[in-house]
Amino acid sequence: MSNYKTEVGVTRSKHLNDTNVENSVLKISSVTSDDAGIYECVADNGIPPSIKVNFTIVIRATSLVKPIKFQWHKNGHSVMDNPKNSRIEDGTSHSVLMFDSVELSDFGNYTCIAQNTDGTDTYTAELSVKAPPKWVEEPESVVTKVGGSVYVKCRATGSPMPKIMWNKLEGKIRFNNITLLKCFY
Repeated sequence: MSNYKTEVGVTRSKHLNDTNVENSVLKISSVTSDDAGIYECVADNGIPPSIKVNFTIVIRATSLVKPIKFQWHKNGHSVMDNPKNSRIEDGTSHSVLMFDSVELSDFGNYTCIAQNTDGTDTYTAELSVKAPPKWVEEPESVVTKVGGSVYVKCRATGSPMPKIMWNKLEGKIRFNNITLLKCFY
C-alpha cells in the first residue's frame, strides 16, 4: 500500500510505502500548513486492478493573537469625545481613523492605542492641515481729519498662518509716519 500527496503542478512525493502490511496508517508528526492537500492511498498486490482512494487533509490554523481593542486619541483626549467629522472602522487586527472632510481644527497629534491581554502599544502621527487664508477681521474704510491718527485692523487665519502685507494702490506710501502694529487676540 502506498500513500502519495498529489497537487496540481507538484511532483508526487511518497510519504510512506508499506509493502508487507495489509492494514496501514499514515502518520504525519508535527503537522505544518505544508501538509495540507489531497492525498491518495493505493493498494496494489501485483494483480490488476490496483485500488486507490483520494482524501483531503485540511489544516486549520489556530491564532495565537488575542483579540485587540483599539482606541484613538487626539492630543491626549479621546476622539470619541468630539466625533464631529471623523469615524473609526475597526477590524480584528487593525483600526482606521477616517475624516469625511478635514478642517483646520483637526490639526493635531493622533494616537492609536492597541491593547490586548498581552499588553499595549501606541503609535502617534501628526495631522497637518493646509488651508487658504480666510478673513477673521477685514479692514474697513476710515474717514478722518488731517493731523489725526488712523488705526485699521485686519486679521486672517489659514495654515500655514498667512502674512499680512499692506499696499497703497494709488500714490506713494510715506514710510516715516506709518507703524505696523501686531495685535494678538
